[in-house]
Amino acid sequence: MSDSPTQPVRPEPTEASPAAKKRLDWVDAGKGLSILGVVTFHAVVRAETWEGLAGEITDLLTPVRLPLFFLLSGLFSHRIRELSLLDLITRRLWFLVVPYVIWSLLFGAERYLMDPEAYPAYLIWQEILLPTTGLWFLHALVVFTILAWLTKWLPGWLTVLLSFLPLLGLANPDLAQVWIFHRCVAFLPIFMLGLHARSAWFWLAERAFRWWAVVLALACFFLAFGLYRGLQEWGEMALDPATLHAVLITAECGRALIALPTGVVLAVAVSRTGWVSDALAYLGRRTLPIFVSHEMLIFAIYGFGPFYERTMTWLHTWVTPASTEVLLVTAMCIAVGLLVDRLSKVPVLGWIVTPPSLRPKDRGQVR
Repeated sequence: MSDSPTQPVRPEPTEASPAAKKRLDWVDAGKGLSILGVVTFHAVVRAETWEGLAGEITDLLTPVRLPLFFLLSGLFSHRIRELSLLDLITRRLWFLVVPYVIWSLLFGAERYLMDPEAYPAYLIWQEILLPTTGLWFLHALVVFTILAWLTKWLPGWLTVLLSFLPLLGLANPDLAQVWIFHRCVAFLPIFMLGLHARSAWFWLAERAFRWWAVVLALACFFLAFGLYRGLQEWGEMALDPATLHAVLITAECGRALIALPTGVVLAVAVSRTGWVSDALAYLGRRTLPIFVSHEMLIFAIYGFGPFYERTMTWLHTWVTPASTEVLLVTAMCIAVGLLVDRLSKVPVLGWIVTPPSLRPKDRGQVR
């Protein structure tokens, strides 16, 4: 299995006992739940169906959707600290940067072709440095990976504390408006907690069905959801827009931190649901191709008006509009993502997801 950002390094063969495999089932199921939530979220946003059932479920999953993804990414990044600088570049960053650049250019070209006036050509290249689409997660993983390596000589607790410092940059209104900056500062602490507190998360996962773990998960969820909503409502009345923006990003980080136990317990729970777990785990092992392709497809669906209008008009004659629209778009995104996964096995074309190793001795091995 490739060591993509969403397909973390697996234990060595000597560790691949049935118990070890069972322990990791929740990780794949959790990643599958995360990617399904992300795709549905973007479908809801473009369909503008927040009032429907899909929108309500998507809203409820907000505290765990992306935090769970970054927690799991950090959880399996512990080997970064053992790499040399050359290994960091050739065995980690290479496999993040190449698909990121390729898909950023493809997405930028799509936006330019659809509306050259609103999206001039120079923005295609700017998108690589300052992403404004869902591809920001790959950009963030590059940054987090580098920071994890640079701080490998520091105690884990100190690294986690330092990961909160970039939040101070939100005090600068101009910096707070930079999309990739406020995305990174909101989720960097989550990644570092996954990296440096991995034993604690595995400990919780092994006890996820204890009564106190269930109570903890529910309490954390309602606390995270309630505090953020309360702060948002208060801020909209008491703060100016720039200050509110910075406060809500900080609150988003806090919400994600509080809800981390919820995400772990939920991932373990869905990993015990039979065929549902199998389906989520299947998606969880293919999150990268789904992640990089789904928003580009959604943009195309809503950008090509005639296709969208004909399809939705036909479907809306027999099912509730909001539910069918989100369901259809989500299913299409998953299908295309799985197709991209298959294409990644084709020589040369496979660069779109997994570029060839820069080190011949690594080819054909688990990276």
